[in-house]
Amino acid sequence: MKNTKAIKPLFIADLTEAETPEDVKFEFIRAKAKAGVKLTDNEIMWLVKLGSNITIEVIDEHITKMKPIAQFDNVSKEKVDEIFKILTKKEPWYKRFWKWITRKK
Repeated sequence: MKNTKAIKPLFIADLTEAETPEDVKFEFIRAKAKAGVKLTDNEIMWLVKLGSNITIEVIDEHITKMKPIAQFDNVSKEKVDEIFKILTKKEPWYKRFWKWITRKK
């Protein structure tokens, strides 16, 4: 009769949500990190690269959303920045409240 020992895994990766090969690799790295298993330099560099790619995608999406504003030929970047500052300027609450009270109905 052969005696077998149960082997306890170092980490368990959850691949139920993984859709791409990158997702699989990320989940394995994540499982290793959660279990306290030392990550290799290549894994750390891959995570840094993944983070930078995600950042670039987010920036590109926002630039794409902003393009319609910048498509006017006769409007300079400075003018767009000035308009943006005016639109996003927020007065103190008491001034806004006073204007709301004294507004014409």
